[in-house]
Amino acid sequence: DELPRQRQRELRRSKVHAYRLLGSEFTRFDAEWERKFRRACGGIILASVPDLTLTPIARPFRVTITPPGSKSLTNRALILAALADGASEVSNLLLADDTLVMLDGLQKLGFEITRCDQSVSLEGRGGRIEAKSAELFCGNSGTTIRFLAALCAIGKGSYLLDGVARMRQRPIHELVTMLRNLGARVEYLGSEGHPPVRILADGLGGGILGYGAAASSQFLSAVLMVSPCARHEVRIDLQGKQTSWPYVA
Repeated sequence: DELPRQRQRELRRSKVHAYRLLGSEFTRFDAEWERKFRRACGGIILASVPDLTLTPIARPFRVTITPPGSKSLTNRALILAALADGASEVSNLLLADDTLVMLDGLQKLGFEITRCDQSVSLEGRGGRIEAKSAELFCGNSGTTIRFLAALCAIGKGSYLLDGVARMRQRPIHELVTMLRNLGARVEYLGSEGHPPVRILADGLGGGILGYGAAASSQFLSAVLMVSPCARHEVRIDLQGKQTSWPYVA
């Protein structure tokens, strides 16, 4: 049966969003679009969730379930795998917008990634970034742009990080300040304190930082993950109660 018009519009909007997320101008909805989108996503398409009816359970039950992975933990695990020396396998991956743009960004930086179902095999470079230049489209993923910005800072080259219009309203100044204090060169290409940013990297020097409470733990996580790759010691003095402490403890 033909889909109701409202449903057709919803599916059309989801395709527009998903394909624009990957930075393409291509918006036709035909076999060519399907082919390009599948290739860009590694053969995986996140379909719209169908209508779901939940019936209350009338009696006690016992069941074992596996919840989906966390995008915050998934993107942290992918960065750590890239920093490791050798192959790592990350399983129970959450396949969502944030993790797809993270995988795309890591591939553009030269990391070899093999994906199978909800697992990823990633060949780490031991703190090296193979690509000497890259333009990284981060969609509206805060974890992606913040973690990749810190990762790019340990490389050697020029790296541009940007996203959708909403991303350009999201703060990144606390991370940029920390990276600059550790010796990184970071330029704002638009509004001060917001993406897009260009990182002119020559490795991370090191140093001593003071870090107060912030709206997100992602700034601190980003610097902590790349600090072992700095040329000299990195010391961060935490001031005040930290946000989302379990992510960095």
